[in-house]
Amino acid sequence: MNKEQLLKLAEALRPAVAASDHSVQSLIYQWNLGDLLEHLTRECDAKVCLTVSDLVYCSQKYWFRLQHPLPVIEQNIYGPWGVYGRLIHLGLEHLLREKWNGVRIEVEVERRLWLNNGEPTLVKITGRIDALRVTDGGEVVVYEFKSSRGDSEQPKQPHIMQLRIYMLMASATKGYLVYVNPDRVAEYEINNPMNDVDLKQLVKETIENTKHPRWDWECSYCPYNMMCPYKHFSNNYKRR
Repeated sequence: MNKEQLLKLAEALRPAVAASDHSVQSLIYQWNLGDLLEHLTRECDAKVCLTVSDLVYCSQKYWFRLQHPLPVIEQNIYGPWGVYGRLIHLGLEHLLREKWNGVRIEVEVERRLWLNNGEPTLVKITGRIDALRVTDGGEVVVYEFKSSRGDSEQPKQPHIMQLRIYMLMASATKGYLVYVNPDRVAEYEINNPMNDVDLKQLVKETIENTKHPRWDWECSYCPYNMMCPYKHFSNNYKRR
């Protein structure tokens, strides 16, 4: 599905989520739709455009999202867990703006690289850093916020990978993963940005679709698990 078709599909949902004067629920859905449309209208000025999230999760999900975007669109607009996470982010970002100097919120970053996949291919990687701070000493620090409905093993490997990629893209020497859930607020310091060699390997795995799934638990949460030939079964995880 091309970009124009995606936009038409998302725009078709606008009447269903139109905010009334008194409905908080409709306002939330409209907020989610606006964010989705902003993402869909970004220009791709390279042969392949990927997000940081594409690189740290299942490669088949990336390809399904391109071919069958509706499940992800509906999940992004109506999914209550996504709303909860966005509200947590909003509160933390407000706190940082109020209390810290030199902090920037929702910082857009990108990186380009060439991949020799039979022929030279220009790949553009984009991401949005939750918070970026430059200390008085000039050190660049990246913050990534994560929320969950309950306590679990932390920090999670895809979150560490995501933060390390952001650190590389922002030329940061230090990063923090901040987890918020009903049982615990925890913070983890990361001091090793990803290098270009490892980043290129993640890009290659995603484009060539060789990591499906990348993590054993992904299938339990994936909106495409009812159609995926690579679905893994596990009794240890329950779908949200």
